[in-house]
Amino acid sequence: MKILVIAGHGAGDCGAVGNGFREADLTRELAGYAVNALNVIADVVIYDTTRNCYRDIKNNANGAKELLKSVDFVLEFHLNSFSSNNAQGIEVLCKRDSVFSRTLAEKVSNCGFSNRGVKLRKDLLNMNYCDTIDKPYVLLECGFITNYHDVSVFKNSQEKIAQAIAQSFKVCYNLEEKKSNSKLYRVQVGAFARRENAEKLKKQLATKGFNCFITPKEDNFYRVQCGAFESESNAINYSNQIKKAGFDAFVKGF
Repeated sequence: MKILVIAGHGAGDCGAVGNGFREADLTRELAGYAVNALNVIADVVIYDTTRNCYRDIKNNANGAKELLKSVDFVLEFHLNSFSSNNAQGIEVLCKRDSVFSRTLAEKVSNCGFSNRGVKLRKDLLNMNYCDTIDKPYVLLECGFITNYHDVSVFKNSQEKIAQAIAQSFKVCYNLEEKKSNSKLYRVQVGAFARRENAEKLKKQLATKGFNCFITPKEDNFYRVQCGAFESESNAINYSNQIKKAGFDAFVKGF
């Protein structure tokens, strides 16, 4: 199964704002965690985080439509907002209700959110385009950015949320974990003798929406790396996104 992950907004469109955060930044954080979790059970592509998929679909740009046609499922991330900071909870938006959409809402809500359930929509551009090409699509509103509780859960539980997303796919589509002896590829962005320099780069990457980690010290270096891709082409694509954001990066197999 090939899954496309889209981080909502971006490229100058910050989305909703609340509690000191911007929606576009948070969706990119979650997308990084989700790609890592989903890669264990599926082939995953992340839409270029330096761009805005909505605009690209609307303007027929960046090969967006062709990319959506090439995958089996489209998963998009957003955060909700409301004039009252009391509104809270996650919800799943889709054109038609399904076992997957209900399972996703339940499993993600179990990470600490209230469950607002599945909402059927007909007015979303990416959703409607996917419908015309007969591609399954869901949009996860992962809490309200205007609600302090939701934002706190989101920031502290992104890995747990990503695992809940992966479990939803695993259960509903009967996906098995990939063989552990298969070759994997990581994107390396830097190597430092001092850990504090590696931590600094990791924070810089996080502000651009890239979820990276620091490896244990080996050969006197701490390495800043992203992902664990089974497909080398997916790793190269992610590396190119990091380069577009102004960082040096290369793909390393292991």
